[in-house]
Amino acid sequence: MESENTVLIENTIKTEKEKTTKMVFIINPVSGTEKKEHIVTRIHQQLKLSKIQYDIVYTDFAGHAIELAKQAIKQKYDVVVAVGGDGTVNEIAQTLIKTKTALAIIPQGSGNGLARHLEIPLNTEEAIKRLLEPKKILIDAATANENYFFCTSGVGFDSHVSASFAARAFRGLAGYAYFAIKEFFAYKPLTYTIEFDGQKIERKAFLIACANATQYGNNAYIAPQANIQDGKLDICILKPFPKIQTLKLVWQLFNKTLPQNQYIETYKANKFKISIENTIPAHLDGESKGLGTNIEYKTISKALTVWV
Repeated sequence: MESENTVLIENTIKTEKEKTTKMVFIINPVSGTEKKEHIVTRIHQQLKLSKIQYDIVYTDFAGHAIELAKQAIKQKYDVVVAVGGDGTVNEIAQTLIKTKTALAIIPQGSGNGLARHLEIPLNTEEAIKRLLEPKKILIDAATANENYFFCTSGVGFDSHVSASFAARAFRGLAGYAYFAIKEFFAYKPLTYTIEFDGQKIERKAFLIACANATQYGNNAYIAPQANIQDGKLDICILKPFPKIQTLKLVWQLFNKTLPQNQYIETYKANKFKISIENTIPAHLDGESKGLGTNIEYKTISKALTVWV
């Protein structure tokens, strides 16, 4: 004879399985290269027999995803699916911080940093299938002068390239790589003051990366040791290096061994400040932004529920 507790547990599981999930897809129609009409067809094919009630909306301008995500919270959607690149993911994710609405991702960008870190399939059909049997986790968010990011932020060469590349017509990894190589030989490292945990250090650096996740995107692992659930940021300082070291550094960036390089210095902290004499561009998840001469970084522990 079954116990009352066993029956109660089975009924609870049954109720959870039968519960209808309310989901909205926010699609950035200009991200990536794949036609979004094809993605919508795949969504219909995969979800038509599921217990998921879903809607599809499109962004019309930069920042529109924030407005759409706010509406989703008010309308009590269980999950918002970001269909776009890192910029779209950032806008939606920051809006969902500390809410009951979860984030899911169908990667459609050129870098897809957060999706890659969370091992969400880059294949559209596979990413949609994951929505049928999701695993839910809590991840950290981070801010730079109150501006949100979820993968990386920083200053130096990568920020310089992001700011300059944003004004160029050509996009994609190949275009970015070409432009980065072109700028590399003219770039001059700068001197920064970094304050954290009662310490104050001054470093001349090629770049300083502040990592919540392991990578920039495209499997470029600037901080392979970073943990998106530990409540801390990894501060990665790449000091000036001989040009002969360039290929080795690039190789280590992509095979997760960059911290072993003699020109890399790393720290962990939940908050810190970077100061520099003159204003230079910073980047947040690859998007260029001017943040002044003093940038205060903070983490928000367990800020966001994500379906992975």
